[in-house]
Amino acid sequence: VSPGQPVHSGEFQKQRTEKKKKEKEKTPHFLTTLDLPLAEKITSGIMEDYHVRRSLGEHVLRCFVLIVALFIMSLGIALSTKADLGVSPISCTPYVLSLAFPLTMGTVTILMHLSFVAVQAALLKRQFRPAHLLQIPIAFIFGFLTDFSMWLMAPLEPDGYLWSVILCLFSCVVIGFGVFLQVKADSVLLAGEGMSLAFVKLFKWEFGAVKTGMDCTLVCI
Repeated sequence: VSPGQPVHSGEFQKQRTEKKKKEKEKTPHFLTTLDLPLAEKITSGIMEDYHVRRSLGEHVLRCFVLIVALFIMSLGIALSTKADLGVSPISCTPYVLSLAFPLTMGTVTILMHLSFVAVQAALLKRQFRPAHLLQIPIAFIFGFLTDFSMWLMAPLEPDGYLWSVILCLFSCVVIGFGVFLQVKADSVLLAGEGMSLAFVKLFKWEFGAVKTGMDCTLVCI
């Protein structure tokens, strides 16, 4: 509106409504953040570099969903170890090292994730932001939940190969649901995904190829 030009209340209210509508369209809602594949969301920066206005209540809700997701994922990891038919690549190194050394699986998980954060800092340098440090408390929470889930599942002993297969398949479903909730939370990335994202940013590689290479490396270790 030009200076000195009268503004009618109806027209002013219409402008305010249109402005609020545009702001709402720019902000991904909590229940509509799965419109893109995970790899595309990560490489496009929605989960890490996309700054949106969020209320304190939404921040708390997202953090709560993330912690629930980590707990469900840790339960799935514990179930897969009890099935004794193999674990996911990201859990392979902590599981093997926990058997070889007097360390719990959760402790090794924390150390591994801290090393991932250190690699990110070395790769990104000036692009490494303070927000990346949020992966550190998440690593400790995930490690604690892993040990807690291992303790919960300690009495579980599958009777025979068939039950081991069923338990292994069920663990895949549980882990998958945990990953789904983690993406739905649209909050802090785990350090493993964060390190893969660092390689994507630095070398312009495809996220899927980087993630596959990282999983193969962990299995070889």
